[in-house]
Amino acid sequence: MLALRLVRPVTTARENVVAAAPVGLGSVVGDGPVVGGLVTGVEAAGPGVAVGLGFSHPTSRAAITAVAMPRRMGLDVTGRRESESAGGTPRMVGPGGSQRRWQAGRPSARLPRMLRTARALTASLALGVALLIVPAASPSPAIGVGSLPECRLDDILTIPRGYDDWSHTLVDWILSVGPGYKPPDLVSISRAGVTGGGQIRKVAFDDLEAMAGAARADGTPLGNVSAYRSYTTQKALFNSYAKGYGFDRAINFSARPGHSEHQLGLVIDFAAAGTSKFVSETTPTGRWLAKNAWKFGWLMSYPRGKQDRTCYSYEPWHYRYFGRDLAAEIHDSGLTTREYLWSHYTTVDPKTGEHVSTASPAPSGSTAASLPPGEIPPAPATPAAAPTTTPSGTDSMGAPISPPAAPAGTWFGLEPPIVLTAALLVLVSIGLVVSLRRARRPRRR
Repeated sequence: MLALRLVRPVTTARENVVAAAPVGLGSVVGDGPVVGGLVTGVEAAGPGVAVGLGFSHPTSRAAITAVAMPRRMGLDVTGRRESESAGGTPRMVGPGGSQRRWQAGRPSARLPRMLRTARALTASLALGVALLIVPAASPSPAIGVGSLPECRLDDILTIPRGYDDWSHTLVDWILSVGPGYKPPDLVSISRAGVTGGGQIRKVAFDDLEAMAGAARADGTPLGNVSAYRSYTTQKALFNSYAKGYGFDRAINFSARPGHSEHQLGLVIDFAAAGTSKFVSETTPTGRWLAKNAWKFGWLMSYPRGKQDRTCYSYEPWHYRYFGRDLAAEIHDSGLTTREYLWSHYTTVDPKTGEHVSTASPAPSGSTAASLPPGEIPPAPATPAAAPTTTPSGTDSMGAPISPPAAPAGTWFGLEPPIVLTAALLVLVSIGLVVSLRRARRPRRR
């Protein structure tokens, strides 16, 4: 007995032609060769279910083509338009296949997906910007009593300010050591292997010599632009800045007399050996200092992006000596030197100038005999107008009398991460607008 298996091709909603389950006739198929395009010789599993009989390969291809071609022309097998079969037919996988195919090509069908993508990108960008801005905008919390005062101009004598309190003494926009402060143990810097002359306190000499030797061994020998400055020298320097650039601008990169760390005899404005140009963190000498100076007790007083806490603009050449132990503590704390001294050692009310008690570690070695005179210098008057010429060069003490140029490593006067973030936001916004406009356009076929 001969049984036939009819292989019925079907078309999916994506217009893919596949073979459905066969429909068989009869229980046993003969065992002969292919006859008339039919395969014989397979036993059926039962009535109506064929297991091994079907069209031969050429016949199957012809049958599939006969069904697929009308569908590509918008017709079903019976010749009706597919639009008349909106509810779907047995020849299609899924109900309403033709209607769903048409809707998938409409702009309104693609728009929700684009909106979801846009929302996801916007949320990701907002989160990334927040992660960058919030840490930069929030100063590190003080780890001692009292809070860091805002940057405002005042003339309050700092406490402690004894010569033996050199590592704990703080001077800034508010606090001053007065005009009579002159360290008694100044020595020549050149004896430590640093070019450029100048003086520094003896307490810093040994570690300066060790640091200069290490830098020289690394191929980045050290030079000095300016070190100790007296009250008189600082007064002349600041007044020249204020006269040439205006008081409001000068106060951001130069200290008023009595308020300068240079008067402490613990600061060096570094240069490469044999030059008088300030180092930066983009030069070999500047990079070496930024990485290694703290190991020898020296710290950058005015780091990048911290002017709201230090009151002065970024100066990658200005290093102050604190001693190795305290420098390591400040370095590990992540605070600026001003923040650390305020929260640990400064014991003066920044508004009244009165001595206040504190639970912070008490400064060591303070004696009445080491306290310098306590006159408070008057604040310099703001000049009425700036001259047409700009002072330049250096004074007899090696102090520069022109303001430092914009620090290397900044873009348009801003930090590179800020510029990159702004550029990324602009580019992504443009991309989103273009994508949404394209999504609303009808697709051409």
